[in-house]
Amino acid sequence: MSLLLIAAPSVLAEPSSYHIDPAIELVLKINGSNADGQVFHVGETLDFDGMISSVAYISGDYYLEASLEWDLILLLTNNDTVMADVPGGRSADNEDSEDNYALAQASDVPISLNYTFTTPGEYIIFLNSSGYVSQWESEEEPPWEADNFTQIPLRFTVLPNKTADLITEGGHHPADVGDLKVTYADGRYNVEYLLDAPWEIVNTQVYIGTNPPTKSDPKKFPYTAGEIDFSSAPPVYIAAHAQIRMQKGVDKRGKPIYVHAAVWAQTGDDTGIGKGKAAKRATYFEYSP
Repeated sequence: MSLLLIAAPSVLAEPSSYHIDPAIELVLKINGSNADGQVFHVGETLDFDGMISSVAYISGDYYLEASLEWDLILLLTNNDTVMADVPGGRSADNEDSEDNYALAQASDVPISLNYTFTTPGEYIIFLNSSGYVSQWESEEEPPWEADNFTQIPLRFTVLPNKTADLITEGGHHPADVGDLKVTYADGRYNVEYLLDAPWEIVNTQVYIGTNPPTKSDPKKFPYTAGEIDFSSAPPVYIAAHAQIRMQKGVDKRGKPIYVHAAVWAQTGDDTGIGKGKAAKRATYFEYSP
Protein backbone atom coordinates (compact mmCIF):
# COMPACT_ATOMS: atom_id res chain seq x y z
CA MET A 1 0.00 0.00 0.00
CA SER A 2 1.38 3.38 -0.95
CA LEU A 3 0.29 6.87 0.01
CA LEU A 4 0.30 9.89 -2.26
CA LEU A 5 1.81 12.76 -0.35
CA ILE A 6 0.79 16.29 -1.39
CA ALA A 7 3.01 19.05 -0.17
CA ALA A 8 1.30 22.20 1.13
CA PRO A 9 1.94 25.22 -1.05
CA SER A 10 4.78 27.34 0.20
CA VAL A 11 3.94 30.75 1.57
CA LEU A 12 5.83 33.47 -0.22
CA ALA A 13 7.84 35.73 2.05
CA GLU A 14 6.86 39.34 2.50
CA PRO A 15 8.29 41.81 0.00
CA SER A 16 11.26 44.00 0.83
CA SER A 17 8.91 46.93 1.29
CA TYR A 18 5.47 48.12 0.27
CA HIS A 19 3.24 51.13 0.82
CA ILE A 20 -0.46 51.64 0.01
CA ASP A 21 -2.22 54.97 0.51
CA PRO A 22 -5.46 55.21 -1.46
CA ALA A 23 -6.25 58.63 0.00
CA ILE A 24 -3.23 60.87 0.11
CA GLU A 25 -5.77 63.48 -0.91
CA LEU A 26 -9.43 63.15 -1.85
CA VAL A 27 -11.62 66.14 -2.65
CA LEU A 28 -15.40 66.13 -3.02
CA LYS A 29 -17.26 69.25 -4.11
CA ILE A 30 -20.91 69.41 -5.12
CA ASN A 31 -21.70 72.69 -6.91
CA GLY A 32 -18.70 74.28 -5.23
CA SER A 33 -19.40 73.05 -1.69
CA ASN A 34 -18.24 70.01 0.27
CA ALA A 35 -21.01 70.38 2.88
CA ASP A 36 -23.31 67.50 3.74
CA GLY A 37 -27.07 67.92 3.55
CA GLN A 38 -27.40 70.17 0.52
CA VAL A 39 -30.87 70.50 -1.02
CA PHE A 40 -31.65 70.38 -4.74
CA HIS A 41 -34.85 70.22 -6.74
CA VAL A 42 -35.95 68.13 -9.69
CA GLY A 43 -34.68 69.77 -12.87
CA GLU A 44 -31.57 71.21 -11.22
CA THR A 45 -28.12 69.97 -12.21
CA LEU A 46 -25.49 68.40 -10.00
CA ASP A 47 -21.97 69.55 -10.88
CA PHE A 48 -19.42 67.39 -9.10
CA ASP A 49 -15.73 68.27 -9.19
CA GLY A 50 -13.35 65.92 -7.40
CA MET A 51 -9.66 65.18 -7.23
CA ILE A 52 -7.69 62.16 -6.12
CA SER A 53 -4.05 61.53 -5.19
CA SER A 54 -2.99 58.01 -4.19
CA VAL A 55 -0.12 55.56 -4.40
CA ALA A 56 0.60 51.81 -4.29
CA TYR A 57 4.24 50.68 -4.18
CA ILE A 58 6.02 47.34 -3.70
CA SER A 59 9.64 46.22 -3.98
CA GLY A 60 11.14 42.73 -3.80
CA ASP A 61 12.81 39.87 -5.68
CA TYR A 62 9.79 38.32 -7.45
CA TYR A 63 7.21 39.35 -9.95
CA LEU A 64 5.52 42.45 -8.55
CA GLU A 65 2.20 44.19 -9.21
CA ALA A 66 0.70 47.40 -7.92
CA SER A 67 -2.68 48.91 -8.78
CA LEU A 68 -5.04 51.70 -7.83
CA GLU A 69 -8.76 51.81 -8.44
CA TRP A 70 -11.40 54.40 -7.66
CA ASP A 71 -14.96 55.14 -8.59
CA LEU A 72 -17.45 57.90 -8.03
CA ILE A 73 -20.96 56.52 -7.48
CA LEU A 74 -24.17 58.58 -7.38
CA LEU A 75 -26.80 56.54 -5.57
CA LEU A 76 -30.51 57.14 -4.98
CA THR A 77 -30.63 55.60 -1.53
CA ASN A 78 -34.35 54.98 -1.03
CA ASN A 79 -34.35 52.27 -3.69
CA ASP A 80 -30.61 51.59 -4.03
CA THR A 81 -30.60 52.78 -7.64
CA VAL A 82 -27.20 53.69 -9.06
CA MET A 83 -27.68 56.87 -11.09
CA ALA A 84 -24.07 57.25 -12.30
CA ASP A 85 -20.73 55.49 -11.90
CA VAL A 86 -17.37 57.02 -12.88
CA PRO A 87 -14.50 54.49 -12.58
CA GLY A 88 -10.77 55.08 -12.89
CA GLY A 89 -7.41 53.64 -11.87
CA ARG A 90 -3.71 53.05 -12.37
CA SER A 91 -1.63 49.83 -12.51
CA ALA A 92 2.03 48.81 -12.77
CA ASP A 93 4.11 45.63 -12.73
CA ASN A 94 7.72 44.50 -13.25
CA GLU A 95 6.93 41.25 -15.05
CA ASP A 96 8.71 42.25 -18.24
CA SER A 97 11.53 44.25 -16.73
CA GLU A 98 14.46 43.87 -14.42
CA ASP A 99 13.18 46.48 -11.97
CA ASN A 100 12.74 45.26 -8.44
CA TYR A 101 9.70 47.43 -7.76
CA ALA A 102 6.23 48.26 -9.08
CA LEU A 103 4.70 51.71 -8.60
CA ALA A 104 1.15 52.85 -9.36
CA GLN A 105 0.61 56.52 -8.65
CA ALA A 106 -2.15 59.10 -9.14
CA SER A 107 -1.40 62.78 -8.52
CA ASP A 108 -4.21 65.36 -8.50
CA VAL A 109 -6.29 63.37 -10.99
CA PRO A 110 -9.60 65.18 -11.66
CA ILE A 111 -12.91 63.32 -11.38
CA SER A 112 -16.09 64.98 -12.60
CA LEU A 113 -19.77 64.16 -12.87
CA ASN A 114 -22.66 66.18 -14.31
CA TYR A 115 -26.18 64.97 -13.64
CA THR A 116 -29.63 66.57 -14.01
CA PHE A 117 -32.13 65.33 -11.43
CA THR A 118 -35.40 63.83 -12.62
CA THR A 119 -36.29 61.87 -9.47
CA PRO A 120 -36.80 63.28 -5.96
CA GLY A 121 -35.36 61.45 -2.95
CA GLU A 122 -32.36 61.05 -0.69
CA TYR A 123 -29.08 60.77 -2.58
CA ILE A 124 -25.50 59.96 -1.67
CA ILE A 125 -22.22 60.23 -3.56
CA PHE A 126 -19.47 57.76 -2.69
CA LEU A 127 -15.87 58.35 -3.69
CA ASN A 128 -14.25 54.95 -3.21
CA SER A 129 -10.50 54.48 -3.54
CA SER A 130 -8.45 51.31 -3.09
CA GLY A 131 -4.84 50.21 -3.55
CA TYR A 132 -3.47 46.69 -4.08
CA VAL A 133 0.04 45.19 -4.21
CA SER A 134 1.22 41.61 -4.71
CA GLN A 135 4.29 39.56 -5.41
CA TRP A 136 4.37 36.07 -6.85
CA GLU A 137 6.89 33.52 -8.02
CA SER A 138 4.75 31.55 -10.47
CA GLU A 139 1.16 31.25 -11.51
CA GLU A 140 0.92 27.89 -9.74
CA GLU A 141 1.85 29.34 -6.35
CA PRO A 142 -0.37 31.64 -4.27
CA PRO A 143 0.86 35.25 -4.22
CA TRP A 144 1.63 37.44 -1.28
CA GLU A 145 -0.78 40.36 -1.41
CA ALA A 146 -2.06 43.35 0.57
CA ASP A 147 -4.66 46.07 0.00
CA ASN A 148 -6.17 49.20 1.53
CA PHE A 149 -9.50 50.99 1.01
CA THR A 150 -11.00 54.42 1.70
CA GLN A 151 -14.56 55.66 1.19
CA ILE A 152 -15.93 59.21 1.52
CA PRO A 153 -19.72 59.75 1.45
CA LEU A 154 -21.61 62.99 0.80
CA ARG A 155 -25.38 63.02 1.30
CA PHE A 156 -27.98 65.41 -0.08
CA THR A 157 -31.71 65.70 -0.82
CA VAL A 158 -33.60 66.27 -4.06
CA LEU A 159 -37.10 67.73 -3.64
CA PRO A 160 -39.87 67.61 -6.23
CA ASN A 161 -40.99 70.71 -8.08
CA LYS A 162 -44.56 71.81 -8.35
CA THR A 163 -45.33 73.05 -11.84
CA ALA A 164 -48.64 74.67 -12.74
CA ASP A 165 -49.84 75.95 -16.08
CA LEU A 166 -50.42 79.67 -16.57
CA ILE A 167 -53.93 79.81 -18.07
CA THR A 168 -55.42 82.99 -19.52
CA GLU A 169 -58.44 84.27 -17.64
CA GLY A 170 -61.90 84.61 -19.20
CA GLY A 171 -63.04 84.10 -22.76
CA HIS A 172 -64.29 80.97 -24.48
CA HIS A 173 -60.82 79.66 -25.34
CA PRO A 174 -58.41 79.96 -22.40
CA ALA A 175 -54.80 79.41 -23.45
CA ASP A 176 -51.77 77.91 -21.72
CA VAL A 177 -49.07 80.56 -22.05
CA GLY A 178 -46.40 79.26 -19.67
CA ASP A 179 -45.62 77.61 -16.36
CA LEU A 180 -45.42 78.46 -12.69
CA LYS A 181 -42.57 76.66 -10.91
CA VAL A 182 -42.72 76.37 -7.10
CA THR A 183 -39.87 75.06 -4.94
CA TYR A 184 -39.24 75.02 -1.19
CA ALA A 185 -36.02 74.81 0.85
CA ASP A 186 -34.78 76.11 4.20
CA GLY A 187 -38.02 77.85 5.12
CA ARG A 188 -38.28 79.76 1.85
CA TYR A 189 -40.52 79.30 -1.14
CA ASN A 190 -39.47 80.28 -4.61
CA VAL A 191 -42.21 81.08 -7.11
CA GLU A 192 -41.04 81.50 -10.70
CA TYR A 193 -43.17 82.56 -13.66
CA LEU A 194 -41.98 81.12 -16.97
CA LEU A 195 -43.87 82.69 -19.87
CA ASP A 196 -43.87 81.47 -23.44
CA ALA A 197 -42.54 84.02 -25.94
CA PRO A 198 -43.63 86.56 -26.99
CA TRP A 199 -45.63 87.06 -23.76
CA GLU A 200 -43.97 89.04 -20.96
CA ILE A 201 -44.79 89.78 -17.33
CA VAL A 202 -46.35 93.09 -16.32
CA ASN A 203 -46.85 92.25 -12.60
CA THR A 204 -47.54 89.27 -10.37
CA GLN A 205 -49.56 88.46 -7.26
CA VAL A 206 -49.11 85.37 -5.09
CA TYR A 207 -50.97 84.00 -2.09
CA ILE A 208 -49.33 81.38 0.19
CA GLY A 209 -50.97 80.24 3.40
CA THR A 210 -51.75 77.32 5.64
CA ASN A 211 -55.45 78.00 4.94
CA PRO A 212 -57.04 78.43 1.51
CA PRO A 213 -57.44 82.01 0.26
CA THR A 214 -60.88 83.55 0.80
CA LYS A 215 -60.44 86.64 -1.39
CA SER A 216 -60.38 86.24 -5.16
CA ASP A 217 -59.04 89.74 -5.78
CA PRO A 218 -55.32 89.20 -6.57
CA LYS A 219 -54.57 92.77 -5.45
CA LYS A 220 -55.13 91.51 -1.90
CA PHE A 221 -52.53 88.71 -2.24
CA PRO A 222 -49.56 89.43 0.06
CA TYR A 223 -46.65 88.24 -2.12
CA THR A 224 -45.15 88.54 -5.59
CA ALA A 225 -42.86 86.27 -7.59
CA GLY A 226 -39.39 85.27 -6.48
CA GLU A 227 -38.10 84.13 -3.10
CA ILE A 228 -40.78 84.28 -0.39
CA ASP A 229 -39.83 83.99 3.27
CA PHE A 230 -42.83 82.22 4.78
CA SER A 231 -42.57 80.60 8.19
CA SER A 232 -44.72 77.53 7.54
CA ALA A 233 -43.36 74.43 5.85
CA PRO A 234 -45.49 72.61 3.25
CA PRO A 235 -48.24 71.63 2.76
CA VAL A 236 -49.63 75.06 1.97
CA TYR A 237 -52.19 76.58 -0.36
CA ILE A 238 -51.03 78.73 -3.27
CA ALA A 239 -52.87 81.07 -5.61
CA ALA A 240 -50.82 82.76 -8.31
CA HIS A 241 -51.99 85.45 -10.71
CA ALA A 242 -50.25 87.70 -13.21
CA GLN A 243 -50.93 90.43 -15.72
CA ILE A 244 -49.10 89.80 -18.97
CA ARG A 245 -48.72 91.45 -22.34
CA MET A 246 -47.62 90.68 -25.88
CA GLN A 247 -46.53 93.20 -28.50
CA LYS A 248 -48.58 92.97 -31.68
CA GLY A 249 -47.08 95.88 -33.56
CA VAL A 250 -46.26 99.59 -33.41
CA ASP A 251 -48.33 102.72 -33.87
CA LYS A 252 -47.69 105.58 -36.27
CA ARG A 253 -45.14 107.08 -33.88
CA GLY A 254 -43.25 103.81 -33.61
CA LYS A 255 -44.44 103.04 -30.09
CA PRO A 256 -45.31 99.41 -29.32
CA ILE A 257 -48.90 98.24 -29.29
CA TYR A 258 -49.64 95.53 -26.72
CA VAL A 259 -52.28 92.89 -26.19
CA HIS A 260 -52.93 92.42 -22.46
CA ALA A 261 -54.19 89.35 -20.60
CA ALA A 262 -54.46 87.94 -17.08
CA VAL A 263 -53.44 84.43 -16.07
CA TRP A 264 -54.01 82.09 -13.13
CA ALA A 265 -51.72 79.19 -12.22
CA GLN A 266 -53.60 75.89 -12.47
CA THR A 267 -52.49 72.29 -11.91
CA GLY A 268 -55.64 70.44 -12.96
CA ASP A 269 -56.46 69.83 -9.32
CA ASP A 270 -57.61 73.32 -8.44
CA THR A 271 -60.30 74.82 -6.23
CA GLY A 272 -62.20 78.04 -6.95
CA ILE A 273 -61.80 80.96 -4.60
CA GLY A 274 -65.05 82.28 -3.19
CA LYS A 275 -68.38 81.68 -4.89
CA GLY A 276 -70.12 82.40 -8.17
CA LYS A 277 -68.24 83.93 -11.10
CA ALA A 278 -65.17 84.65 -9.00
CA ALA A 279 -64.72 80.96 -8.19
CA LYS A 280 -64.77 80.08 -11.88
CA ARG A 281 -61.80 82.26 -12.76
CA ALA A 282 -59.79 82.55 -9.51
CA THR A 283 -58.26 79.29 -8.27
CA TYR A 284 -55.75 77.89 -5.81
CA PHE A 285 -53.92 74.57 -5.44
CA GLU A 286 -52.21 72.67 -2.62
CA TYR A 287 -48.43 72.44 -2.62
CA SER A 288 -46.81 69.56 -0.78
CA PRO A 289 -43.31 68.37 -1.78
